[in-house]
Amino acid sequence: MGLTEEFIQCDQILFEDREGWVIDRNENALYKIDLLNDICKLISILPTPLSITEEELPFYRINPHCYKKDKDLFCIPDRGDCIVVYDIKKKEISRIAIANPDSVRLGICYFWEYDEKLFAISYGLKKVLVVNIGERKVEEYVDIFDKADVLPGHEARRVNDSIFCISRNSNKIYEFDMDSMKSTVYEPAGLSEGLYAICYEDDRFWLSGISGKIYIWEKTNKKIVELDNYPEGFSIQRTVSDTGIPVFYKSFVAGDNICFLPINLDYNQLLCIDRRDDRMRLINLLEDGDRRRGMYTLEYIREDNVIGILFSENNYISEIHLDSNTFRKRFLKKQNRVAKLYRDMQMQAIIYENAPNALKIYERIVQSYSRGPLEVSHEYGKKIFKSDF
Repeated sequence: MGLTEEFIQCDQILFEDREGWVIDRNENALYKIDLLNDICKLISILPTPLSITEEELPFYRINPHCYKKDKDLFCIPDRGDCIVVYDIKKKEISRIAIANPDSVRLGICYFWEYDEKLFAISYGLKKVLVVNIGERKVEEYVDIFDKADVLPGHEARRVNDSIFCISRNSNKIYEFDMDSMKSTVYEPAGLSEGLYAICYEDDRFWLSGISGKIYIWEKTNKKIVELDNYPEGFSIQRTVSDTGIPVFYKSFVAGDNICFLPINLDYNQLLCIDRRDDRMRLINLLEDGDRRRGMYTLEYIREDNVIGILFSENNYISEIHLDSNTFRKRFLKKQNRVAKLYRDMQMQAIIYENAPNALKIYERIVQSYSRGPLEVSHEYGKKIFKSDF
């Protein structure tokens, strides 16, 4: 079939010296990046326990994030049902089961190692999952919120031995203590909307509500203020009652900047706040004249003030130097032609049921693959779901 250049779309790049690890969010496959050449080598297909259905994107964001511990890569689920562990030395795959009786979307985007355990926030379960890394099992499921009707915001932040979670339908902020496994609830006076983004630096929390307003919360003195020095061209008057979609859904610290990344829709600028004097500025995320709609993803932060942002409608990462406001394009090219082949469920089922040898089987299938009629059968999904690989 020959090699063709196709490009990675991912939710995170995990840097390691001159190499990187990514999971393609459209096909649930693990790649290793040669960062000097931006070439991605297929390492392993990640087993995806889904029934065969007519879902348009059956592999989308199954295990999109990863965490490396020694020789193991922990592939964290969003729409998937378990943590997939890839042993880099042995080239073997195992799994850590997650109890999910109501089959909700797990939505794990934030996780941290503490005391040899991985603390992962599942917004679907509304719980903190405490994963014993050595024994490879979830030891505890601890409630985050105090009421069942509290809905989580998008982000969470770790500060020392605590995790701070926010709510998109209340003004409550929750502090989860990783030692005591208990939560403290704060309701800052002056905050009248739900929150989607939370960031921490200099003993202050930087928050953004669904309206796009930016707040600073000082936990020690229980003070919260809204910044009022928004840059020219930025409007917080946008109404969201019809869509419920926020202006900003992600925040991060880069050098001296607190940055808020839009979810996009009709807003294509990064809001940067100088944390030394709270001055604000806007950085365009698309080239002049580009008015396409898609979604932004923060891929990485390096050298403190260089960020990589992927726009879902492009095949490249915009690498922005925040000090000089310059950027370059990075194309993460796949070494193997893979993406289109994943769409055939018959081939997927063969791969899943032979997961330990998945890559070899996949390569053999590719050589003789020709697309034929799709034979829909839910039995494949049942076998996969019950399998321990």
